[in-house]
Amino acid sequence: VSQSRYRTMETRIYNDDIEVRELEDGTRTLSGYGIVFNSDSEVMGDFTERILPTALDGIEFNDVVATFNHNVDNILGRMPETLQLEKNQRGVRYSIKLPNTTVANDLLENIRMGNVKGSSFTFKIASGGDSWEKRGEMYGRTISKIERVWEMGPVVMPAYPKTTVKIRDIQSMFEESERKQFEEKIKLTYRDWE
Repeated sequence: VSQSRYRTMETRIYNDDIEVRELEDGTRTLSGYGIVFNSDSEVMGDFTERILPTALDGIEFNDVVATFNHNVDNILGRMPETLQLEKNQRGVRYSIKLPNTTVANDLLENIRMGNVKGSSFTFKIASGGDSWEKRGEMYGRTISKIERVWEMGPVVMPAYPKTTVKIRDIQSMFEESERKQFEEKIKLTYRDWE
């Protein structure tokens, strides 16, 4: 399989339950699994993929943002103040202390109505961090090392069937202009795009 099949910034979406909690003090938290391990994705073109539990060994979650539908205009939280990430045997669980914004309020209503059921994340695979094999009529991709996670949160259309907010490949490859807009909006400096 050609390396040109994907670029350095990728997005994956998972389908699973999203949990909403409202405390007596009015604090609202939203949580779900943005990454799941050892679970096959939906078919993405002509391949499926799976993320190994060791793919995140040694990774530091620095300045990850939480958004709705991968849109930084729909920001929900940011590490370390309002977003917490926890890696466990199942995958990576996010917990967002939601702001009192139109985006967050509308999102909560859509979750309650069952319109939003999945989660997703945006990431970069480390050099040599994946392998491909033929699986019947299709290819299988195994991700063994992720270099960076930029973003995570709830989405409408997920790709991995076992996440707490279903994952599906909405946009697995960003165009150069979209990458630049993403970088500018969250004011992060990336040194290793290619």
